[in-house]
Amino acid sequence: TRMALPTREGPQLLGDLTRVQREWTPVFVTHVDIQPTFNVRADVQDTDLGSVASRLEPIVDRYREELPPGSRIQVRGQVESMRTSFDRLLLGLLFAAVLVYALMVVNFQSWLDPFIIITALPGAVVG
Repeated sequence: TRMALPTREGPQLLGDLTRVQREWTPVFVTHVDIQPTFNVRADVQDTDLGSVASRLEPIVDRYREELPPGSRIQVRGQVESMRTSFDRLLLGLLFAAVLVYALMVVNFQSWLDPFIIITALPGAVVG
């Protein structure tokens, strides 16, 4: 078919302006940070999420080396939120330990006595 577009010089053919061809494209395209992504879903059954994540990590690392430049593999979802939660929990525990140590330093008016007490606590809890 010939399709004419009006211009000042007269009608122009669409074939003169561009090349039209058919191409296949994905029906569903998801994006993360403007980058197109392909999602792979995996469900965990009869085991905990941490053990699955630790077994999945070497597989992801192996395929990460084979990716073309500009591509990346990310493990997202509950694994990502689990790791973020554990990191924040560790940070909170460290902050609490430093705060308790600082309060003990103020109360005992010594840097060494609170340090000895805090380092003896794990042994006292176990014993």
